[in-house]
Amino acid sequence: MPHQERFIVKIGDLVRAKANFLNIEGWLSNHDKAVGLVINVQFGEIDPDHMSYRVRWSGDHGTFWSCIQDLEVIHEDR
Repeated sequence: MPHQERFIVKIGDLVRAKANFLNIEGWLSNHDKAVGLVINVQFGEIDPDHMSYRVRWSGDHGTFWSCIQDLEVIHEDR
């Protein structure tokens, strides 16, 4: 699989926050809450040169934009 295909994130994908993002958001002690649903994809919302992903996070964590380096797609085969 080419390098770029690993990072395709679509609206409706279930994602998990990566460890570096967990530290920033204070979720380190509760990994199960670091799961969300991608509800929008837009180029340049955070970084003018990259795609951004609007994620509705589980629980009361809210909805906000994230970068690909902060997300991991949860695949059906896991």
